[in-house]
Amino acid sequence: MINLEYPVGGSLAKDNPFYVQRIADVELHEAVQTGSFCYVFNSRQMGKSSLLVRSRDRLEQEGWRCCTIDLTSIGSETVTPLQWYKGVAFELWRGFDLRHQVNFRSWWQDESDLSVLQRLQHFISDILLTHFADPLVIFIDEIDGVLSLPFAVDDFFALIRFCYNQRAIAPCYNRISFVLAGVATPSDLIQDRTRTPFNIGRAIELTGFDYDAATPLLRGLEAVVPRPETVLREILSWTGGQPFLTQKLCQLAVETARQSSTPILSLPPGAEAFWVGGLVRGQILQNWESQDEPEHLRTIRDRLERSRHNRGRLLGLYQQILQATPAANAADPPPPLSLATDSREQIELLLSGLVVKQQGALRVKNRIYQAVFNLDWVSAQLASLRPYSQSLEAWIASEQQDTSRLLRGRALQDAQQWAQDKTLGDRDYQFLAASQACDRQEVQQALEAARLQEVEARLAAEQHRRQQEQRAAHLQRLLLLAASLALAVAAAFGFTLRRQYQAALRRERQTKLNEIAALVDSSRGLFASNQKLDALIAALKARTQFQSLDPASASLQERVDRVLQQAISGADEYNRLANPPSGRYGLAVSPDGQTVVTSGQSNTLNLWTKSGQFRRTLSGHTGPVLSLAISPQGDRLVSGSRDRTLRLWQLDGTFFRTLEGHQGSVLAIAFSPDGQVIASGSDDTTIRLWRPDGTLLRTLPDHQRAVLSLMFTPSGELISSSEDGTVKRWSKAGELQSSFQAGGNVLRVAIHPNDNRIATALDDQTIKLWTFNGTLLNTLRGHTSAVNSVAFSTDGNLIASASSDRTIKLWNTEGILLKTFAGHAAPVTEVAFVPTQPTPSPNRPSLVSLAWDHTVRFWQPHNSMLTALTGHTGEVGDIALSPGGTQLTSVSADQTIRRWQIDQQNGLQALPRAVWQTPGAIARTVAIHPGGRLLATAGTDQTITLWHTDGTPQQRFKAHNSDIRRLVFSADGRWLASASTDSTIKVWNTLLLNQLRPLPQATLTGHQSGVFALSFNPAGRVLASASSDGTVKLWTPDGRLLSTFRRHQQPVWAIAFSPTRHQLASAGEDQKILIWQPDGTVLNTLSGHESTIRAIAFNPSGSMLASGSQDGIIKLWTQDGTLLTTLQGHSASITSLLFSPDQQLLLSASEDNSVLLWNLDQVQSSEQIVDASCEWVKEYEQTQLKPSERSLCDAFLGRVLNSPQNP
Repeated sequence: MINLEYPVGGSLAKDNPFYVQRIADVELHEAVQTGSFCYVFNSRQMGKSSLLVRSRDRLEQEGWRCCTIDLTSIGSETVTPLQWYKGVAFELWRGFDLRHQVNFRSWWQDESDLSVLQRLQHFISDILLTHFADPLVIFIDEIDGVLSLPFAVDDFFALIRFCYNQRAIAPCYNRISFVLAGVATPSDLIQDRTRTPFNIGRAIELTGFDYDAATPLLRGLEAVVPRPETVLREILSWTGGQPFLTQKLCQLAVETARQSSTPILSLPPGAEAFWVGGLVRGQILQNWESQDEPEHLRTIRDRLERSRHNRGRLLGLYQQILQATPAANAADPPPPLSLATDSREQIELLLSGLVVKQQGALRVKNRIYQAVFNLDWVSAQLASLRPYSQSLEAWIASEQQDTSRLLRGRALQDAQQWAQDKTLGDRDYQFLAASQACDRQEVQQALEAARLQEVEARLAAEQHRRQQEQRAAHLQRLLLLAASLALAVAAAFGFTLRRQYQAALRRERQTKLNEIAALVDSSRGLFASNQKLDALIAALKARTQFQSLDPASASLQERVDRVLQQAISGADEYNRLANPPSGRYGLAVSPDGQTVVTSGQSNTLNLWTKSGQFRRTLSGHTGPVLSLAISPQGDRLVSGSRDRTLRLWQLDGTFFRTLEGHQGSVLAIAFSPDGQVIASGSDDTTIRLWRPDGTLLRTLPDHQRAVLSLMFTPSGELISSSEDGTVKRWSKAGELQSSFQAGGNVLRVAIHPNDNRIATALDDQTIKLWTFNGTLLNTLRGHTSAVNSVAFSTDGNLIASASSDRTIKLWNTEGILLKTFAGHAAPVTEVAFVPTQPTPSPNRPSLVSLAWDHTVRFWQPHNSMLTALTGHTGEVGDIALSPGGTQLTSVSADQTIRRWQIDQQNGLQALPRAVWQTPGAIARTVAIHPGGRLLATAGTDQTITLWHTDGTPQQRFKAHNSDIRRLVFSADGRWLASASTDSTIKVWNTLLLNQLRPLPQATLTGHQSGVFALSFNPAGRVLASASSDGTVKLWTPDGRLLSTFRRHQQPVWAIAFSPTRHQLASAGEDQKILIWQPDGTVLNTLSGHESTIRAIAFNPSGSMLASGSQDGIIKLWTQDGTLLTTLQGHSASITSLLFSPDQQLLLSASEDNSVLLWNLDQVQSSEQIVDASCEWVKEYEQTQLKPSERSLCDAFLGRVLNSPQNP
């Protein structure tokens, strides 16, 4: 018998019989054959290196020349840049076997006058592409090794991107491809955010083994165990297909079976799961650290422990994922942890290999990981992180009621100091804030006690003096002496008490400062975790407490104002119903919007007013309530339950009657437009039509599976959807009119109020729009998990969708995503438009949603202070406004150009109008001709493109030899200037741009590094340029250099002429804004930013200057340099700033993929920010907060609350 050994760890040889071929093998081979650059980025021990070995062997057999570079072999910690780049070139020389054709040492020495990067580039172009006519593939493994180098290697990956871009210029580069592999993401490769990101190549997804692919592993099992197929399935059920663990467990199975006394292990049928489970528990899980050879589980543990600054948040996120991952054989598994965006913590967990993303939800990758890194392990890790861990856990266990567990005094100060440079979870922020509040209260109590002691001491002294006066006359002298002594003691005692009192006042003030700072930090953390209503409440509490602080702290005031501005500017949730908690399904809003009904948790219904006041609970069902509907007349309510009944109520809660007849749960209910027919759908596959008096009109049995949704058309026809994937239309008489397949489980239908359109919510993560006859009109994509609910607005212009990915999305009927609402902590099951307009923003539709977190939340898409334009999926590089200020154009790294219509007549909003594609290139900059007749873009493809207004390119021509970073038209429209990282500026005559190959009017050379900013003076006669060489230069359009300004000591990224004064502003890496006269005199220096300034802009009157920095902060300044306000709304670097022609708006673009429109009248005034914040939370404050917290805004708005009306 041949003993086959499973390979556990390391790369598999190309002919290893246990190699498991996956889809990635085919995809990588096909991608390389078509010339694609590829990257295989995944966690450790997923088979990346083995994949490269197999792919290389297959390509070499087909005539390709290949070379593999393992970056760990070149060195990391002690290597110098020269040694590293030389090592890469040497590995290429040796890997392609050029030893007999090229003397590497001599060639390297001959190139010594060039930079190491240029030498490597020349080696590729002059050696590899010259000596070989065959196609070349360079495999680079362990790419994450560069992340630990003591120097940046952004240039190396920029060189790889250069090789890709050169294909358009030098066809020989089509013969070379790169394949990168390692534990990294593309954004890790070029970490300098000022440079073009690594945005080329095709991602090859490397997944775990499934059974069909893993059949080669049967060769080792079938010789020693009976029923090897069943054993392999059990192994995969433990490993989740993780390659290393699967190979290891197969090897353990073989070794254990060989120890039996028979050639084939004696194993009764059906005992395979028990036997494999015993292997796992005995040889992997038990004392896992000592049995982890070769190392695997410890690698995962160590990666988590290396994340020092965000380790707490990383473990907190993993704890949530673990809690949402069902245990083996769980009867009622919890909902998966669906996440709308890829945060850094999510990426870190994915790269660790501990979790996997499936249909937008994060799960623990396999049962072994779930058993090793379990909740106890996470709790222990978190305990080792926090100096206050035991106190926190005890406080949480007491439902946040046991104040004895809160920190005080020195312990609190130590905890605050420990937390300063760390990103904590929400529970930590809440615990620290509560501790500070408790500490402040106890200090106040101590002060009162000290004051009482002082009064008692004075009374005692007075009583003593009177007793002394009554003594005999012959003791008068002695009495006088004693009185004098008593007075001296009292004075000394009073002085001591005064000092103690002043010290107590200082402690009280410091406590207040700490509490305010904790509220600021809590607000910031809540905002980052999408708990924006809670963030606004915390910010208002901080502002309220700061109001009573005397004297005020200027630095703290700036922090308080900034976090309040951020909270109200980003606010979208304005009310929440959480007490009593709601059920998971069932939400209805009355036609007048005055009443909201939700299912309760204990087979009940909850009735609320529109403002959030709880009215009453309705009982009667004997099972959970799954569906609700209110009659169009607004007078009746019907509920459907798992108890198979419908119950009819008056809207005031009066029970009317029970409708019985279904043989399964009632999942859907609808009223006809006249309110005279009730339709109900059940998992018994039938639809039943009833009279309100309980009479059953008819039963519609045509669906094959559970009926999930029902809705009547305005004309009285009925639309139904089912788990069978069909949507059916029925006449008023109950006759089937049409039926079509929707392509999946249709969880909900909605009908357009004005025409024959149907929207379906499907479990395939999409919303689809159909005609009544089943013609597909559009598919809306954006959710990352099943879409559970969909609704049209009353005017039919908007669509809302709710998903298990925990988000609600708002779309227009063209399918363009307008906004995403995040904040629910569990899958969202219901969404509806509120018919009446809420207080926060009149004349705007609002939304209400219900989720598995048992809360009902109210959302307002429009914010009077700020409007966010979303839709781009990559960083927004630049924006431009049409001359009238009504058309906005944005360009993005997602290779699109988007155009928006700005509407200030109906409130601050911008409607998406068009999306233009720029395939193969990223547009970095955009400019619009002052006459509005030309729109120009440019970017990574080194060309300038002129566009027609319908989105078709009018002209395209090569302009530079490297990325173009800025375009700008002169005010008279005569000139177009372009700036590039090739260190040049070119000026083009706009009248000649329609030529076949336009030539520049002038090429401006003189900068020693890339040029990133341009600005014409108002007359168009002077062009200013800013460069990463640290200089600002002034030119005439014909190319004559006027002057050079050198006060900046670091790269200059932004520049702008004042439109009304002979002044120029520049800013950059030194975090300062310099205001210049044309002769080079610095008039003013504006300081205040704490990060690199990336954009500046004057308003049209020149009275205001806006500046934006790399930390996402925007500051507004007066013309004399006074700071007006600080705006915080972006989460990444600012890339562009613009003022509207009427000076009412500031527009900002950012690397966070968004464009923000700021209402300048409101964001400049701290009073308006406070007033808007209080108005926003008014209903929530008066109905949901504790009575002691309902005076939150009284100090600002001067309101006198009537407590009997606001219980």
